[in-house]
Amino acid sequence: ILHSWGSDLPGALASLAEAMFGYMTSLESVAANERQGAEHGTNVAARGHDLHSLVYSFLDEWLFNFHDTGFVPREVTVSELRRDVWSAAS
Repeated sequence: ILHSWGSDLPGALASLAEAMFGYMTSLESVAANERQGAEHGTNVAARGHDLHSLVYSFLDEWLFNFHDTGFVPREVTVSELRRDVWSAAS
């Protein structure tokens, strides 16, 4: 079980993705790399039909990104969250 919080829903969703990666590895040991961050840490987008499915889809997209590229983000930022169509992007 992952737990997260934030001052708003985008912050809590970003914190949840960070918690998932923190469960997989020690994020303090991940070196910051701006080139890899720009290449693999952007354009992660998810959709759902409600909040629960959006959260699942968002984490699934980040997990797929990790599996495909090996990229582990030190920090996740949700750049867009739309509740009217249940979509999120980071």
